[in-house]
Parts: sequence; C-alpha cells; structure tokens
Amino acid sequence: MSSRSQTTSIPASGPIARVEFLKSAGGCQGAATVLVVDDEPKLLEVRRLMLEALGYVALVAECGEKALEIMRTRMVDAVILDYLMPGMDGEATARGIRALNLATPIILSTACLSVPDRVLRLVTAFVPKGMTPSCLIEVLKEELQRAHGGTTQYSGD
Repeated sequence: MSSRSQTTSIPASGPIARVEFLKSAGGCQGAATVLVVDDEPKLLEVRRLMLEALGYVALVAECGEKALEIMRTRMVDAVILDYLMPGMDGEATARGIRALNLATPIILSTACLSVPDRVLRLVTAFVPKGMTPSCLIEVLKEELQRAHGGTTQYSGD
C-alpha cells in the first residue's frame, strides 16, 4: 500500500495531524530538506506547513544571515528564496549559498516585478509569489529531480 493511499484515512484533522500521520506511515523517509527564506512570518509558516504535509523536511529562515547559518550546519536539498528582504537580500543570500554549495537548487519566489538578470543567473528557477502553491511545488519537484539525477526519491511523494 502506498503512502498516498494511506493518507485517505487520517485519524485527526488539520495540517499538523496530517504531518504526524505521514511521518508515522513512513512518508518522510528519504524526504528532501527544503529551506524557505522569507522575511514574512505568515508566509514562512504557511510554506513550512505545506511542505511538511507533502512529506518534505522544512526549515525556515527569516533573513539571509540565518539562511547561510543553516546552510553551513545542515544538509539542504533545495532553497525557496525571497528577493526583497531587509538586511541581506535575496541576491546576497544566493551568492552566499553558491559560495557554500554550487549544486543546491535555489528557487527565487518574489513579488518583485523586476529581478535583475545577474540575480536570475544565481538561481535555478523563478516562481512569482502570485502563482499557486501547486506551481511552486511542481517547480520544486523538477529542481530536486534534476539535482539528484532524475531520481524521484526526493519528490516529496
């Protein structure tokens, strides 16, 4: 029986219960670790809950400095990064990540309408914040598969 079919009979309701159920059903084995970097606390929480409900290990950072600290101490499979943040912005954060690990996929997710080409060259994908969460997840899956040689182990399924 796949973990997808097991999620149809969740014993309790709500995203936290679903995450716990997925963990107990083995849905998080081999899950990709995704770092979400954004200065908006509510968006960080929503994205964390969404990623965990889908079986990912989600880490959050409210600023670029904290993101780099996490990147230095944890194994991170992908980063979802905001561009406009106070202090260390998305460009400086992406440059810092690239200095640590060139292979980490970075998905830029921003409401900024004009992102310089020099920033787009640092990231592997761009998803505007106005797009649906499913669009962001599809891009995340594609980037993880590309980074891991086309395997689906890290797809969050």
